[in-house]
Amino acid sequence: DIDQLNEADITALKVLNRTMNKPGDWKDVKANQEGLHPNTFLGRRPELVVQMALALGKTKTKTDGNAFSREEGLGICLRLQGFGLAEVIDSESRSVPRTNYCARPTPRGLMLLRLIGEDVPNWERYFDEDGPI
Repeated sequence: DIDQLNEADITALKVLNRTMNKPGDWKDVKANQEGLHPNTFLGRRPELVVQMALALGKTKTKTDGNAFSREEGLGICLRLQGFGLAEVIDSESRSVPRTNYCARPTPRGLMLLRLIGEDVPNWERYFDEDGPI
C-alpha cells in the first residue's frame, strides 16, 4: 500500500493527525467510556478544511488561481480511507462543494505516521503493548 501513496496523501494524513488527534482529547473520557464521542471530530470540521488547504499549498480565496476546493481534501481523505489509513465520518448530507467534511486517522494510519517519525498524540489510547486495542 505504501508504494501507492503520494506526497499529498502523506501530507493529508499528517493534517488529520494534528487536527483530529490532539493531545488532551481523552482527558474528559471516563474510565468506563469506550471511546471519543463523534462530536469531538465533527466540531473540528472547519479547522480541518482550512488546515488541509494550507498544508496542500492552497488558499481560501479564488483570486490568486490557487484556490482550494473542499472536494479536493475530501477526495484525499476518501483515498486514505481506501487504504485503511483514515475514516471519513458521515456527519450530514453535504452541500457540494461548499460544506465541510470530517475524517480522522485510523490506528493503521497512526501506525504509519509513527513509523515515519511523526509524533502521535494519544498513542496509548489506540495501542497497548501487544498492538491495536
